[in-house]
Amino acid sequence: MSAITLPDLPKVKPLGPVIYLVNRYGTRTILAVLGVLSSVCTFLLPLTIKHSIAAFYVLRFIQGIALACNMPVVGYFTERWTYYKQKGLTVSVLVTYLQLAPAFTNPVSGALCGAAGWESIFYFHGGLSLGLFTLYIIFFRNNPEKHPFVGRTESGKIARGKAPGP
Repeated sequence: MSAITLPDLPKVKPLGPVIYLVNRYGTRTILAVLGVLSSVCTFLLPLTIKHSIAAFYVLRFIQGIALACNMPVVGYFTERWTYYKQKGLTVSVLVTYLQLAPAFTNPVSGALCGAAGWESIFYFHGGLSLGLFTLYIIFFRNNPEKHPFVGRTESGKIARGKAPGP
């Protein structure tokens, strides 16, 4: 098994525990923990590549678990935050990162590798993802009703046709 395909292995496991954790603790907490964990793993990859291939595989496996958890989070977010007429569009936009990310990461990684060595790729992407997850932690709320930037009118429109959230 290659280190490239190892992150895909956790995706074939049932996501029941993730769904349970999202329902219990909310999307904000679970995605924040998994995002920070994935960012830290990205930072540590160059060190593990040099010193322990087994540790490298473990970190890649953890990153795969974090990535696999995105789909239940997309579903939860769409249910809580999207006006019922826009759910299809919202899901489509939220999952485009899978196709668009390589358009950013590949040229940036090539430039970084040429300018500062292959390790810089991991440090840059780890730092960028940590920064983005920090913004997520600061601004995201599990429900629109609890968000300081969502007004009553908008919250009412989003809530139309839904059961009250936790």
